Amino acid sequence: MGKLEGVKVAPRAPRISHLFFADDSYLFLRGSLSECENLIEVLNTYEELSGQRVNLGKSAVCFSKNLSLPDQDFLTAVLVVGAVGVQDKYLRLPTLIARSKMATFRFLEEKLLNRL
Repeated sequence: MGKLEGVKVAPRAPRISHLFFADDSYLFLRGSLSECENLIEVLNTYEELSGQRVNLGKSAVCFSKNLSLPDQDFLTAVLVVGAVGVQDKYLRLPTLIARSKMATFRFLEEKLLNRL
């Protein structure tokens, strides 16, 4: 229905609105109040039609560095979820990757060397 605009990862790439992995879902939207309200509407419709509930306690939001901190706080409150922290991990891997990939993933190398 076009309620979620999604994001582009490159200028000529198609927009991405969602990715599904096993029992996890990633939803991508623009950092605006209208997109967040549309997401809430989509999730409410999903809950009504499927009989399943979205666990907001296990949900988190991650913002582009281009969105101001006050806007991030406001949208986090609208969505009623927590924000992803710098130290958070998903499947034992960092959720946020720093500019230096070597520094971000150095712990994997150290862990492997310790096991060897």
